[in-house]
Amino acid sequence: MGGIAVRALTSAVGLALILAGAPAANAARQAGVSGRASLKGPCAVPGPRCDNLGVPATIKVVRARSRRLVRTVHTDTGRFRVGLSPGRYRLRATADGGHATGSVRVRVERDAFTSVVVVMHHR
Repeated sequence: MGGIAVRALTSAVGLALILAGAPAANAARQAGVSGRASLKGPCAVPGPRCDNLGVPATIKVVRARSRRLVRTVHTDTGRFRVGLSPGRYRLRATADGGHATGSVRVRVERDAFTSVVVVMHHR
């Protein structure tokens, strides 16, 4: 085999290995948690209750057993979606300004997004 043929074969094998790993990488992104951070009780603005409204917040995703921080996300609307490996987690939400907090436990199954509402209570 000539040098050009060897390089072409090496490139083809390398590309095949990369593409073979792509479905596995994409599968990990097909699971996780999605939902909304909301505030229990009256809103800061007179009028409506905040029970069903999304609230800007920072959400920390922590492994349930080890309590290791896995990811931190911020939402301006209260809605969030986080890709995670299957397992058990605790989501801890803190409203912008720190005036309310809440948490929820969640189990992420393979190939599925689990829906949650993290209800935060005034401190």
